[in-house]
Amino acid sequence: MIISGFSHEQEGKYQVLSASFSWEDSDRPTQEIYFRYGADSSYFIFENYHPFLLAAVIPALRYGERRIQIEGAVCPWLMDNLNSFMTYMTNWFWYKYARKKDDHRLVTIEAASLKTAYQAPARTASFFSGGVDSFYTLRRNQLQVPREHAGSIQDLIFVHGFDMGVYPARGTEEDLFKFVLNDLQDVLQETGLNLIPVYTNLRTLAHHLDSWLDEYMGSAMAAVAHGLSGGLSDVFISSSYEIPKLHPFASHPMIEPRLSSYNLRVHHDGERLSRVERVKMIADWPIALASLRVCFEGKDGEMNCGSCPKCIRTKLELLSVGKLQDARTMPGGEPTPQTVRAGLDLEPQTIPFVSTLKDALNAIGRGDLARAVAYKEWEYYLSQATNMKGLATLFDKNVLKGALKRKFSVV
Repeated sequence: MIISGFSHEQEGKYQVLSASFSWEDSDRPTQEIYFRYGADSSYFIFENYHPFLLAAVIPALRYGERRIQIEGAVCPWLMDNLNSFMTYMTNWFWYKYARKKDDHRLVTIEAASLKTAYQAPARTASFFSGGVDSFYTLRRNQLQVPREHAGSIQDLIFVHGFDMGVYPARGTEEDLFKFVLNDLQDVLQETGLNLIPVYTNLRTLAHHLDSWLDEYMGSAMAAVAHGLSGGLSDVFISSSYEIPKLHPFASHPMIEPRLSSYNLRVHHDGERLSRVERVKMIADWPIALASLRVCFEGKDGEMNCGSCPKCIRTKLELLSVGKLQDARTMPGGEPTPQTVRAGLDLEPQTIPFVSTLKDALNAIGRGDLARAVAYKEWEYYLSQATNMKGLATLFDKNVLKGALKRKFSVV
């Protein structure tokens, strides 16, 4: 893969970085990848290829590219960190990459030159979706870090192109993005923070549906952050799981530090607490309950649909800490055992949340809802046990060591 043709243009109030991606070992057309930032020019440095390199690593691994050639300068610390990052990925996801288990070949990173260090200002940002985890990171930071401290969050980064605008059936969703941006103005007014909206098409580099959460999300967020490294020294990415539930995943405390350069440090934040404990912490913050957005099924004019699995799970968590009635962005009222059994479909990424959720519901005397959650848990494991494709994958991975995958894999 060759990354070339860096461009930095100003389009109205947006700064736009773009570059061309040419594939060498995969039969894919040349792609133009862009990052469009609602930020002033002080956040940017000259000819910064770092966001494009970070955007390229997982797609290069997935599609079997032997190298990433950058026609520009790259920080040597970032190059070394990315070699460690790729080593984690090839150990964790060798099967997805149609490799043998002991095949830890890395994609070679070739840069035209090594970027010299520069003195970035001490300024901290955090990715922000309006969800439980990002609100928790913000709340804890504001409670524990003095505002004059360099580690106090000053910028929130909100991205279009991660969960919005990536599904063709739902269109560009730019109106929804703008609606959510407008709804977050109360958060900005109360906290005194700066919001940086970002548009990117980097997800077009890896179309595999199972690559985003497992492999790509963390490095994609780091890619966006590195585009702002002229103005930022540190950025937080909120954890999805608590320490006992950590597993190979795109956002992980062993991964985020390996996405750092000398000038921009990437931090994984919040893994000490369970999801219910995080909900409890932000539930005492009225502005969080007034602006909470957890849903990927929402439409223009609403933050959450109230009936998808993520909405149901979040409403149960809010109920368990006695705050559901105060969450004005969660429509549909209190879930019943019937709505839980009908709508709380669980997936590999959400099954780790079930045990603490059942305990929290039992603790407030809602055994009926805890039993409904347990029913969905049992239903999930039964579906896994009877999924012939999944069983064949396990047999190939654990017994045949990926022989079938390597023989029949189609990128």
